[in-house]
Amino acid sequence: NPCACDKPEPEPCPECGGLKCKCGKKEIAIVKLSPSRLLEINFMQEDLFYSPSSAPINSKQYIKSLFDDIPQFFENEEGFRNLWINPDTRKKLLEKLADTGHTSENLRRLEDVIKSPQTDIYDILSYIKFDKKPVTRLNRSKFVSKYLETVGNQQRIFIEFVLGQYISLGVSELSTDKLSSLIEIKYGAMADAKRKLGDAGSIKSMFIDFQKYLYPKD
Repeated sequence: NPCACDKPEPEPCPECGGLKCKCGKKEIAIVKLSPSRLLEINFMQEDLFYSPSSAPINSKQYIKSLFDDIPQFFENEEGFRNLWINPDTRKKLLEKLADTGHTSENLRRLEDVIKSPQTDIYDILSYIKFDKKPVTRLNRSKFVSKYLETVGNQQRIFIEFVLGQYISLGVSELSTDKLSSLIEIKYGAMADAKRKLGDAGSIKSMFIDFQKYLYPKD
């Protein structure tokens, strides 16, 4: 017979809506990166990454492997920034990271793990390796404001459009591989962009040049 005692109705999970939660609960965990460095993260055992050997590992193991692997790509903050501010050297760095299992997709997933949503991959890597407080992409875009005062009105409009794409979609929008599609979205055709921004070489130079202001020296 069903129990006739007065029991409260179970509350549905606020995340997945089920009476028996299926979304998984994150807990706070500590990752020991070095004898002097501890990192607090959101941890869920089911949240798996894959090592270069394709073996599944949890987020704690993945972050530790990333921390240990970084020195083969750059030695210090200045070296990292110098690689990152130029889209061509940034692309090569991201390719090298991907070759060791640290794909852009995996790095973006760390936003939630390190409790820093809407951040640049640059900030994720800086936080894990150098303990630098992450900056959201929106706030990082504001670092370009001084540079925008030095360019013409049409150039400013285009850079602000690019920054909007960066805020929404991430650092991949700053790749020179994306420049032609950004121009197409904004102007429809290269000819229209040239009338407003100058020749193709000038447009590319501007696109590359403004990016170093996104990542200023401390």
